[in-house]
Amino acid sequence: MYSLIPVLSVFARILVAFSPAFFVPLAWTFVLDAQEQVLLWTACFGLTLASGLALMAATRNQRRELQPRDGFLLVNLVWLVLPAYAALPLMYTVPDISWFKAYFEAMSGLTATGATALSGLDALPVSVNVWRCLLNFLGGLGIMLLVVAVLPLQDVSISTSGDYERYFDEGGQRHHHLIDPATGCSPCGVHSVTILAPDGLTSEALSKTVFVLGTERGLALVNSLAEVDAVVVDAAGRLHASSGLLQGVPQASARSS
Repeated sequence: MYSLIPVLSVFARILVAFSPAFFVPLAWTFVLDAQEQVLLWTACFGLTLASGLALMAATRNQRRELQPRDGFLLVNLVWLVLPAYAALPLMYTVPDISWFKAYFEAMSGLTATGATALSGLDALPVSVNVWRCLLNFLGGLGIMLLVVAVLPLQDVSISTSGDYERYFDEGGQRHHHLIDPATGCSPCGVHSVTILAPDGLTSEALSKTVFVLGTERGLALVNSLAEVDAVVVDAAGRLHASSGLLQGVPQASARSS
């Protein structure tokens, strides 16, 4: 039976590793901002660290080697839960901000989308703008660190192609850097494609190919190839996965056993 507890065990370590990030805006608070904010940033550090340590203690006997689908779950868990901790200081330092705006701001940074729900950024405390920049920096490194330093995936390359960061809309059509050679236009049926393959050349080529082919034809191609899996997010935000990931066994493992 599939268990989420080993994934939570890894996430606990990520939460503990994330907690020292609060020291960066804390340092700026000592120098440039109001001293009452020192307690706020310190409390956010303490809460994040305590949550991570408590989760580590609760899952310390539930560890196993993670599978590729655990990796996708872990990434989404990080993107959903870490912003809740990252949003806490924004709630008490940004005037008239709601929880949803604070959460959106934190998630925007940790997913490296670059969007903001705030106005009057120049008037915000320096520590807040430092925190926003740091979240974007950590978000840009997030996937790489999860894959290289946390997930024990060997001999696997991961590539992602998407239209969610740099694009513009005109006449009801989204235009971006990926082009369908058959039409000369940007495909509009998919937002993101992530490919797992034995080497970088294959994963990079297939991420673009599947994006252009679309969800149905793209996954059909992936399912016909050995040692390749994919996750596709379509234009409606729905998540689709190749047969190997849906069965909980990557195709590379399934075909070698």
